[in-house]
Amino acid sequence: MLKRMISFVKPVIPLGKNVHCRTFTKGFFEKIAFEPNKENLINNFSNHKKVPIQYMDQIHGKNVQYVKSPTFKSLSKTDALITNIDNFALAAMTADCLPIALSLEDGSKFGIIHAGWKGLLSNLIETFIERIESDDSKIRLGLVHQSLLRIMKLEDRFMNYLSKKILVLNQVLLRLVKANGYLI
Repeated sequence: MLKRMISFVKPVIPLGKNVHCRTFTKGFFEKIAFEPNKENLINNFSNHKKVPIQYMDQIHGKNVQYVKSPTFKSLSKTDALITNIDNFALAAMTADCLPIALSLEDGSKFGIIHAGWKGLLSNLIETFIERIESDDSKIRLGLVHQSLLRIMKLEDRFMNYLSKKILVLNQVLLRLVKANGYLI
């Protein structure tokens, strides 16, 4: 029996007007015979289908950077990127952290968050929402990593383990997840 390799995952509901969200999988990189380690991605995968990709040097913190033009190098010491550039991609590399893609409904600004536990505890998502200059009712959630959905299913055990600060964050994320059509 042949297995179909999945190249990327995309949300069912659009992220924002003219904003597309993709999570490239191991299958995608195997198909194009490309080793997706961090250094190789940054140095040799700087665009996809002629769309430039902006990477970040993720530090598990709360720094959010606004990208005004492609740099073709990794932006240092940040865990979230926001832009308003058309035909432009923002990248987050994750293992056990959460890649969260967000956009304003009209697509005028969009961003990606590399959400590790340290960033979550230090208000990374709240900082992102402040920097994108919008209240969270106008923000669309584009893609949620399966581990976030598992955390939300285990909410009671998870909340007992973490601080009250995470409870507030979980409520914000839960509201965004449900408003954007994800089933929990």
